[in-house]
Amino acid sequence: MDCPISGAEVAEVVKQLHSGGAPGADEVRPGYLKAMDVVGLSWLTRLYNIAWSSGAVPREWQTGVVVPIFKKGDLRVCSNYRGITLLSLPGKVYSKVLERRVRSIVESQIEEEQCGFRPGGGTVDQLYTLARVMEGAWEFAQPIHMCFMDLEKAYNLVPRGTLWGTLHEYGVGSFLLRAIQSLYQSSMSLVRIAGSKSDLFPVRVGLHQGCSLSPVRFITFMDRISRRSRGVECVEFGGRRISSLLFADDVVLLASSSADLQLLLGRFAAECDAAGMRICTSKSETIVLDRKRVACQLRVGGEVLPQVEEFKYLGVLFTSEGRRDREIDRRIGSRSRGVECVEFGGRRISSLLFADDVVLLASSSSDLQLLLGRFAAECEAAGMRISTSKSETMVLDRKRVACQLRVGGEVLPQVEEFKYLGVLFTSEGRRDREIDRRIGSASAVMPMLSRCVVVKRELSQKARLSIYRSIYVPILTYGHELWVMTKRTRSRIQAAEMSFLRRVAGLSLRDRVRSSDIREGLGVEPLLLRIERSQLRWFGHLVRMPPGRLPGEVFRACPAGRRPPG
Repeated sequence: MDCPISGAEVAEVVKQLHSGGAPGADEVRPGYLKAMDVVGLSWLTRLYNIAWSSGAVPREWQTGVVVPIFKKGDLRVCSNYRGITLLSLPGKVYSKVLERRVRSIVESQIEEEQCGFRPGGGTVDQLYTLARVMEGAWEFAQPIHMCFMDLEKAYNLVPRGTLWGTLHEYGVGSFLLRAIQSLYQSSMSLVRIAGSKSDLFPVRVGLHQGCSLSPVRFITFMDRISRRSRGVECVEFGGRRISSLLFADDVVLLASSSADLQLLLGRFAAECDAAGMRICTSKSETIVLDRKRVACQLRVGGEVLPQVEEFKYLGVLFTSEGRRDREIDRRIGSRSRGVECVEFGGRRISSLLFADDVVLLASSSSDLQLLLGRFAAECEAAGMRISTSKSETMVLDRKRVACQLRVGGEVLPQVEEFKYLGVLFTSEGRRDREIDRRIGSASAVMPMLSRCVVVKRELSQKARLSIYRSIYVPILTYGHELWVMTKRTRSRIQAAEMSFLRRVAGLSLRDRVRSSDIREGLGVEPLLLRIERSQLRWFGHLVRMPPGRLPGEVFRACPAGRRPPG
């Protein structure tokens, strides 16, 4: 990987540039690069090889234009905005070439528990793994203690010195590492709002949101924290041990007890602190999937994470009963292992990670505390911190169990539900609440669109159908791969769908037009058919998944134990 950059590498990256991409400080647009012929690309390749051999890049490649994007909440609060960095397009092509080389080195070393920013994986993989483990545990009366964590300003606070050490540890060679460092040696940024620009200011920590290299470096950084925080018993499922699920920085920790989950959380928090990151306690919660109610009080620092009955992970609602109903209703309407982790069909699972979204899992509160303690210690060692305000604990158990976890003196609140990767999980492992939330979310969108555009006569039917397909359907069906299509669920989805389509067609129930006629007139297939086809496609994806992939393993696994009566 220390060989010069080839013209084929550059040509392939330039070909994949999006024509509508925003330019950086140098105002070079994607179309300029895409219009280059063989001679132009050869000159560009020469420029990149000069940067590669000298270990230095033009100043414009190190200058970012930060554009604040509003997320939610009070418009006057700066923390409610996410800063997207617009970088030089020639510099982004260079960083993408480097990214491909880095990924070829580290991809095989990153654990299966990390699912963020990886080829062949996505939020559905991680959501399915968590949902399957929760459903199986509830069915066979096996308690699971979970800690959902969020790291404080994860992308923005990654210590670069620790990051360089991590890349070297994973086998990135000196030439490639020097080339990556050159993009950050004298990095500067300015903020652009409504056409106005601030003065340049130095940026000495964190990653650029918008740089091609940032995702793979970040998940490598998170993988190091997760590895070093092991040592508690995790969850075993079909012979596979799972202690965490990660999707970028969305983390779920899993353990078979509150104690194990606290250990897992402690180690994860320590690793985050060591890496210069913090767990956001205000966004972290715990949930216990158990047939009896079990308390789970986890602590990060000195804060207690709330225990909830349901939690939204990757946009999907998970409950402490392990059911999917709530999620379907919601769609229509709106270093930590070594303790006892969760065992599922022989697979032991102590964590699930999606970038920096972490879930720690253990079979008891004590194991979860051990897991959390080690994870927190590894975070601290890496210069990161667990955000106790965004972290919570949850216990899935058929009886109510308390789970009080601590991170740095702070007790994490125990909750009955938690939203992970946009999906609500509850302490009963049921999907009902998430389905209710989806129904509510879609229903809330409908009146707003009706007031502004959907029922306006001057808007073409094609435009109204575009709104239906691009806004309404994605809100309603997010995470539908996890849904159990009961008769009630099918009826509710169909009712919600037709309510919107009647507005698109300018009709009401009083017009007494059959649903099939409305769909035929609009040229829209039934949403239920689309959902079922997508679920079959996901099923085929699971069946074809190669050995070692976590979703495929938990799909084929059967939990140990016996089903309780009833």
